[in-house]
Amino acid sequence: MDALRTFYARLPIAAITAGLAYYALAALSLYLTEGVSGLATIWPSSGVFVAALLLSSKPQRPAIVICIALASFVANGQANATWSDAALFTIANVCEALMITWLCLYGRASGQVGNFSNLRSVGRFCGSAIIGTLSAALIAGFLSGKLSVPFVESWATTTLLGTLIVTPLIVTVVRIITSDKVRVTTGNLVESFGIAVILIALSAGVFGQTAYPLLFLPLIGVLIATYRLGGVGTAVGVFSVAMAGTLTLAGGAGAVPLIEGGRNAGTLFFQFYLLSLLIAAWPLSALLEQKRRLIANYAESNYFLELAESAAKLGHWHVGSDGAELGWSNEVYQIHGLDADHFRPEKTGAIKQGTSLDLYHEDDRENVRTTLLRALQQQDGFTYNARVVRPDGEVRFITSIGEARFDDRGNFAGLFGTLQDITAQTEILEELRQARESALREAENSMRLAETDQLTGIANRRKVMMVLADAIKVAEAGGSQLAVGILDVDHFKSINDRFGHAVGDHVLQQVASLCSSALREEDFVGRLGGEEFLIVMPGAAPEIAKLICERVRIAIQLADWTGEELDLVTVSIGIASHRDGADDTWLMQAADAALYQAKSDGRNLLRLAS
Repeated sequence: MDALRTFYARLPIAAITAGLAYYALAALSLYLTEGVSGLATIWPSSGVFVAALLLSSKPQRPAIVICIALASFVANGQANATWSDAALFTIANVCEALMITWLCLYGRASGQVGNFSNLRSVGRFCGSAIIGTLSAALIAGFLSGKLSVPFVESWATTTLLGTLIVTPLIVTVVRIITSDKVRVTTGNLVESFGIAVILIALSAGVFGQTAYPLLFLPLIGVLIATYRLGGVGTAVGVFSVAMAGTLTLAGGAGAVPLIEGGRNAGTLFFQFYLLSLLIAAWPLSALLEQKRRLIANYAESNYFLELAESAAKLGHWHVGSDGAELGWSNEVYQIHGLDADHFRPEKTGAIKQGTSLDLYHEDDRENVRTTLLRALQQQDGFTYNARVVRPDGEVRFITSIGEARFDDRGNFAGLFGTLQDITAQTEILEELRQARESALREAENSMRLAETDQLTGIANRRKVMMVLADAIKVAEAGGSQLAVGILDVDHFKSINDRFGHAVGDHVLQQVASLCSSALREEDFVGRLGGEEFLIVMPGAAPEIAKLICERVRIAIQLADWTGEELDLVTVSIGIASHRDGADDTWLMQAADAALYQAKSDGRNLLRLAS
């Protein structure tokens, strides 16, 4: 539609063009045929008006409305109507076109014109046209003071026919011309022109003679045009019949003017005839177009399905309800490593006697056989995973999913299943499983290293402080006891200075080991840094904490240090008990103060914070 938008952007040229087309058709209609109350038999100008609005954007419509309103005023004024009536009729014409356009485009966010190739759009357009023309007839009759059943009937039928015949023709042709997806060939143009000429000639002959009742022939012609050209054929066909019939009726020839009731009765009959053509042709056109789209979509879907099955290594198979007519697709043979002509069993001895089951891994055959027999007996769906062994010994992993088939009468007809080669997926899943396990091990190792003191092998400061924070939360929530102890190696700097850092490192390692051994199972110890260690004792009252820490102190004091040329290694410990509202900072400060007191009192002691 970009080319069309560009065209309408060159206003007022497009608006003037629409106005001139409206005026020419209106003047021609008024000149050729006049019906009840001076109204034309068919008002094709209304179709031009609606088509111009549908094919334009909102900013372009005011200029189009102005130009066509002027054309309507002049055309009506030059006819039998007074200039005041011409103005009133123009108002009604404008209201009619705007209402039809609004009803057709309401709810369409894109503002695109209606699509006359499906039943819903055709129904919406027809409904909009009926509402718009009836409303305009009432408006025109009320404003002009001519409101009556004959006036409303004549106005509504003439403008309705013009809208239903001309609007789809213009919109469809413009859409084809401006569409990038539709290729218009010389053959299409010649065929369309030929059909139009034939229908005009046929209709003129039918409406111009009185010997035979041949009004069914134009209907056949329109249906043939619809079958050959779709929506374009319908629009061109009905327009051709309407034009030929109008010209014949205007000349007074044929059987239609002879209908009892005079010219007005003949006019109403011809209008009813054209409506019948539209009712017969447009739904057929929509259904044919829908059928063409379904066929195209089906062909495209089959093409992509074949590509997908080939890429996915997916085949299908079926078996009859009595164990006969086993059928495999070519892809199933490929999966089994067989040529389609080499192995094509005609009976499900493949299932019952093991012909095709021999292709499965011996550990999977019984499961496959049992699964398929149960599905046949229960007339139900199934699924199984198994391994097939190709003639060259290669093992392939497959999965099969299927369901029971039933004929049109509901009788069980057998099983239908798909069979997919999932060897690559299985291998990838196995690799992913191994990679995941390796990653978990590495993550655990990394976490352990991140929380472990490299020298002593016990928890580092980060880890022991996390344990302390969790212990405080548990104590606060449950009201339980909690104590901590800060342990410091006495005269550690002197040990490093006298015996070297290697001896000092060994002392720290031994202290960590002795401390861990002396603690309870629920206690936790970590190195804070340097020669300081933190002991977390969940559930320990102050007296219990003192006993635990005393056991640690004695274990270190009584240890054999002669291997390091040391006579004695001692530690001092400061103990603090948790109180309501106390955090880890308070506990650490209290224990550190108690440790300072133990060192001040002579070392190799433990003190409890007050």
